[in-house]
Amino acid sequence: MNLEAALRQVGAELEFPPEPQVAGRVAARLSARRRTRRPWLIALAAAVLAVAVAFAVPPARSALLRFFGIQGATIERVAERPVFTQQTNRKLGVPVTLEEARRRAPFPLLVPDGAERVFYDADVPAVTFDLSGRLLTEFRGASTPYVEKSAGPGTAIEQTSVHGWFGYWLEGERHRVVFRDARGRVLESRAAGNVLLWEQDGLTLRLEGARTKAEALRTAGTLRP
Repeated sequence: MNLEAALRQVGAELEFPPEPQVAGRVAARLSARRRTRRPWLIALAAAVLAVAVAFAVPPARSALLRFFGIQGATIERVAERPVFTQQTNRKLGVPVTLEEARRRAPFPLLVPDGAERVFYDADVPAVTFDLSGRLLTEFRGASTPYVEKSAGPGTAIEQTSVHGWFGYWLEGERHRVVFRDARGRVLESRAAGNVLLWEQDGLTLRLEGARTKAEALRTAGTLRP
């Protein structure tokens, strides 16, 4: 008897246990899993719908902008054109050299190309670079907003990526900006034009004066430690 014939004979003599009914069990488990996931999917769909509806309503949209916004800065959408009142005659700070700004600032600076002058403001504290009329201010974000923006219907607010960093681009009609110090006191309240506002390396940065978003992004791309 060869090996194949021997194996066939042994197989015929062996008794196998009855086959388990796995099809019914698997179907029951899949049905239970679908029932478990269904409330989660419904909740997720409801949350997405709620966010979409909230962004369509100006008061809710402004609250979401504040919640998802920038550390140390708020953006509020208002129904009417904001009132521009000059409350103070704030200076950008004291003129300093770049080396002095590095020493005095309690955070690592990000230096742009083409800085003509550098100012240090100890009240915030913040450092501002004058770039031929464009002003780049950087500070470490805190719970007390240093920058508060109120934008009317004529100002577009666009969430954008600044070379991989989260930010906002504001353009169109001039919006109102309020600057505060570390104690929350108003330093200045005035009208502002196009602004790029973003976070980078733990800092909050505000670039004012760029004519276009592309120009603002080019400037932001030159920042180096």
